[in-house]
Amino acid sequence: MQAIGLLTEAVERKPGETSLRVNLGQALVSIGKTVDGVRHLEQAARQSRSHPSAVLPLADAYARSGQFEAADRALSQALETAPSIDLLRKRAELRYRAGDLYAADEFIGRVIESDKDPRPADLLTQVKLVLQLADFERAEKLVEALLEKTPHAPAAVASAVK
Repeated sequence: MQAIGLLTEAVERKPGETSLRVNLGQALVSIGKTVDGVRHLEQAARQSRSHPSAVLPLADAYARSGQFEAADRALSQALETAPSIDLLRKRAELRYRAGDLYAADEFIGRVIESDKDPRPADLLTQVKLVLQLADFERAEKLVEALLEKTPHAPAAVASAVK
């Protein structure tokens, strides 16, 4: 609680300092003061729409409280302002958590297309999604791409398919 008091004082002294407000918002959410935390995270996101470090914690706070549409809206607005692989990745995760596998697949696909050197974890995520969607032909092609990307892929693919 002392840390929250210190962060609150720091935000009052420097209200335009986005990182302080993000830290305060995250701390409040972590102790169950979600409404207050979200209020600070929303303010931080308004101050710095183009920076993922301000929007990602807000989307997480919304998602934790079951507000998937609000989380998706925050990510969508941030992506319009400043496209970012991290924002796309978070949007894929969010759509998956909301049960929208087709949208999750679309967003993780955009991550892979946008990244010059896609992470094997992103490729593996898409393989899992495509398997859940029962598109086995496409899954086979994705596994081939994954195997080309990394020598560790066979073990990762085997564990994912199980």
